[in-house]
Amino acid sequence: MLTRLLELRPVVEDLGAANPQLHLSNDKWQQLQSLADALVEPTATTARLQAAELTPGLFLKEWKLLKRKLEANGTRLAAAIAAAMDRRQGRLFECDLFLGAVYVDLRYRLLLDEADLNYAERVFNRIVERESQIRCPETSHGEGSGEPGSQQTARAANDGTGNNASSTSSEDELEQALDRLQQRRRLTDAELTSTLREDLEKVRHLPRVKSKDAFEAICSSFPSQVRNAACALTALPVTQVSVERLFSALKFG
Repeated sequence: MLTRLLELRPVVEDLGAANPQLHLSNDKWQQLQSLADALVEPTATTARLQAAELTPGLFLKEWKLLKRKLEANGTRLAAAIAAAMDRRQGRLFECDLFLGAVYVDLRYRLLLDEADLNYAERVFNRIVERESQIRCPETSHGEGSGEPGSQQTARAANDGTGNNASSTSSEDELEQALDRLQQRRRLTDAELTSTLREDLEKVRHLPRVKSKDAFEAICSSFPSQVRNAACALTALPVTQVSVERLFSALKFG
């Protein structure tokens, strides 16, 4: 509306010459121009944040960039919008998944301060651990030699005597097989935990990249067993509705 009014300034000035109630002084026109200038960047940023493939890392980059531009603008309205964004950012960072998604975006991870970065790292580590527990198959599958109840059960079925000595022997063999299976699972869990820790440490020290796409950076830089969790976080939808709510909730002044 302000932009349209400024475009119609010659018409308004002609009307003001005939009707003093419609007259606007030069100071008023300058104030209107200042308001319009202060709203140029928020309007453009809102349009960019409604992109179909917006990722959390890109969202935060646009958010931070807008704040810098508003602070450089110097007008009261721009300063009020920037202050409102500061207050709103606290609500934005209350979402653990959002912080985790920014952490795995190697392009914009450094936009987080040290405290938020450390917290986001812990969020990602928890998600990786949960994902690995779901993804990993049971250790016993496919291990016919150590499967309790296979060879031992067959022996018991083939033994028609049913005497106590045979029953005791079968039970002992079953207990031993279960002990071996438990030991193998413990070793596998320990190995998995060890390799996960190594991979998470590698992710922590990954350098910033200048890739055009967050998923491309993840696929080319992240260790394979943490890659799925990173991609899932990056796919977190930052929808048009959420963008509109963020900006509509800003209260100036």
